[in-house]
Amino acid sequence: MVQSYGPVGAIAMQHTRNFQKAVPLPPVSPPGLQSGSDDFISPKALLESEGEFMAPEELAELEKCHKVYYYGQFARCGSKIFDPPLFPNSRTGIFPFRMFAHMNFRYEIISGLGEGSFGHVVKAYDHKTKTFCAVKIVRSDPTILAQAEEERKILRHLNKVSQKHHNVVQLLDSFQFYGHLCFVFELQGDSLYDVLKKRNFKGLSLTAVRRIAHDVLKCLLLLSQENIVHTDLKPENILINNHTRNKNQLLDCSLATLRTMTRFDVASPLPAITSQEVYNATVIDFGCSDFVGKT
Repeated sequence: MVQSYGPVGAIAMQHTRNFQKAVPLPPVSPPGLQSGSDDFISPKALLESEGEFMAPEELAELEKCHKVYYYGQFARCGSKIFDPPLFPNSRTGIFPFRMFAHMNFRYEIISGLGEGSFGHVVKAYDHKTKTFCAVKIVRSDPTILAQAEEERKILRHLNKVSQKHHNVVQLLDSFQFYGHLCFVFELQGDSLYDVLKKRNFKGLSLTAVRRIAHDVLKCLLLLSQENIVHTDLKPENILINNHTRNKNQLLDCSLATLRTMTRFDVASPLPAITSQEVYNATVIDFGCSDFVGKT
């Protein structure tokens, strides 16, 4: 199962895919750009070193870049040496990434985390901050991109007004790459659904349920104060932090479904992404429904 990181749809999908393995290539990085380096070089320096190997599409991306933090071994995600070049210009609008390729000349793709109708979510290494992160790569579909832009506005607003105790995931960075909007998030643990699945859907302890419910309510309170409706609250969209003493601690309650969040003055979610509760128009009592099936 995958984590739930929800820029437009996001890191907690119910299905995973087999991701393409990296094609071994000789190192192509200028000195100082290997993994773990603290340095960066100018786009001009990279152009002089690797320009002859770069396809026109990648050269166009380089023109928009100010600093190159990573272009190491296997980094030629759009190089002319591939036949055909792996550019996201397919009919599906999916970004056909390669392991260890670069994104925005800064992020190194490590592995795939998940795939959905919105696009891909990958685990990446940020060569600027020297930390691992999750990058959501949105499909280059006009409708999905429009939803992603709205989501980015909401995320930025929430990050601006929220505090850590609100359990709102932090949007670390966002950028355009080959026509794809990309969101960078802190790397989190499993979704609540994943946790339950690993337990063969055996209910959690009363203490764990109380703790998760408490953290969800803290996040929902903030959304309410900011006139934002989540519309798709479910275990798949609640992230659990695996890096604390208590593995059931909630860190985020909307990471996988932020595309379904909408302000009150915005049209409701599309039927294709509306949860079953909304279809049935039933009223869910938060104080009771989260304890159903516990024992």
